[in-house]
Amino acid sequence: MELSALVSIIVPVYNVEDYLGKCVNSLQEQTYKNIEIILIDDGSSDGSEIICDQWEQKDSRIKVIHQPNQGVSKARNRGMTEAQGEYIAFIDSDDWIDGNYLNALLQSIEKYNVDLVVCGLQQHYSNGTSKYYSYKTGIIKIEQQFTNEFTNINKKFLFFGPYIKLYKRTIIQEHNIHFPPEYTYGEDLLFNYSYLEYVKAIYIVDQ
Repeated sequence: MELSALVSIIVPVYNVEDYLGKCVNSLQEQTYKNIEIILIDDGSSDGSEIICDQWEQKDSRIKVIHQPNQGVSKARNRGMTEAQGEYIAFIDSDDWIDGNYLNALLQSIEKYNVDLVVCGLQQHYSNGTSKYYSYKTGIIKIEQQFTNEFTNINKKFLFFGPYIKLYKRTIIQEHNIHFPPEYTYGEDLLFNYSYLEYVKAIYIVDQ
């Protein structure tokens, strides 16, 4: 399938000097090239703000926004107001993604004509261990299957964050979906629940 849609990748940044380079490098080296990378520096003071500016000079697809520290929700919300892509992906600044990540998600959302794509993730710990979370590949139609499968999907922690997902910007804009800044925990889960209200079907990629 020939893909051409612009994908906006929103990265909230706050004092992550040790991880930011690996994160942005994994975005820059995606096999799918039609992307914009929006780095929202949320008042960093450890040098992350300088790293953001350096990346912006290296790649015209990278846009940096500096703002006083307001928290991750407002940083992500600012990123959504700046995004121009047909699709939106969120990546945390201490995460990195496989080279074919965006291509796999974009292929799925367009091929199966769904409103959301979710994939698996691997968590790496400081002691050298890691843990993998995923769910079986396939389409889940909200009105038919979702109630029965929701608990099982949540056990895999796949709806607890905005990462490992590809969203449609039109749904976010038309329904004014945002991260509630008044919450410091669970705001990403609330964002996903709000988005799911307008979703007819999702596609899960077991990768």
